[in-house]
Amino acid sequence: MAAISTAIMAGAALVGVGTSLYGVSQKQAGDKAAAAAAQAQAAASAQQTQIAGQQAQLEAQNAISASQLQASYAIGQAGTSAAFAQQEAALTAQASAATYAASAESARLNQENIGYQQQIEDTRRTAMELTGRRDQMEQFRQAQRARSQSLVAATGAGAQFGSGLQGARGQISGQSGVNLLGIRQNLELGRSIFDINAYISQNQIAASQNQLQLAYTQAGLQTQEAQLKAGYATQQAGATTDYYTQAAAQTSAYSAQRAALQAAYAGYGGQISTQQGNIAAAQGQSSFGQSLFAAGPQIMQAGNLFAPLGASLFGSSTSQASSTSIV
Repeated sequence: MAAISTAIMAGAALVGVGTSLYGVSQKQAGDKAAAAAAQAQAAASAQQTQIAGQQAQLEAQNAISASQLQASYAIGQAGTSAAFAQQEAALTAQASAATYAASAESARLNQENIGYQQQIEDTRRTAMELTGRRDQMEQFRQAQRARSQSLVAATGAGAQFGSGLQGARGQISGQSGVNLLGIRQNLELGRSIFDINAYISQNQIAASQNQLQLAYTQAGLQTQEAQLKAGYATQQAGATTDYYTQAAAQTSAYSAQRAALQAAYAGYGGQISTQQGNIAAAQGQSSFGQSLFAAGPQIMQAGNLFAPLGASLFGSSTSQASSTSIV
């Protein structure tokens, strides 16, 4: 019976020690795996933190670039608008100056024409007064002729050498002189009127040419203004196209970088999750080893407790077998 108890105790001790040793190895392996997984998880977390910083830097840089691009676009648009406004103001000033000059010249020509028309009226007045005086003189001469004719008729046929004949001849010469003077004066007055009318016609022609020149000048300025507006619109359209092209390229590059960072961030997140699972498994293995290590002494204690009972059980069975055999 003592041998049986010893054998049971030895077997329990062997099993307990083996279980403890296996538990120690499992715990060490689990702790090592958990440490490695935790280190890998920390590395992945550090990478995620770095990527998060890169994302924040990318967001800030994109915001700065977008603001700079918008500011550059706005400054360019403002400069173009200011230059256009200055050029348009210069053209407007030229048009105003041309209009003022043409109006001043037209006013001067109109004033000259008014002066010439006044001269015509003065000349007509002079002609009227001269005609009136000639008519009065003609009345006096007609009266003298009538008296001379009566004198000639009174002297009879032999008065051809008298003063009556001389008076008649004087009246004829005087009348001829008056008529010639009137013709000459009327001719001079007519020439003066025609000359003044010619001046008026020249002024009217000059005024017409002045208006035509003004029309040409205004048409040229309007053409320049239209070309200026077309150039301004083209420049504005080009600037807008460049702005949106650069903005689209910048947004595309930003989106690509952001997608790459998000993919890397998600990849490291997967690694963190994987390592978390590895940590849990390693911790489970370590706990299992710890439980085995704790179970070893309990097995040994159970063997010590079970040895006497087993010896009595196995011992009685042996005695009965020997008695039977003897019988």
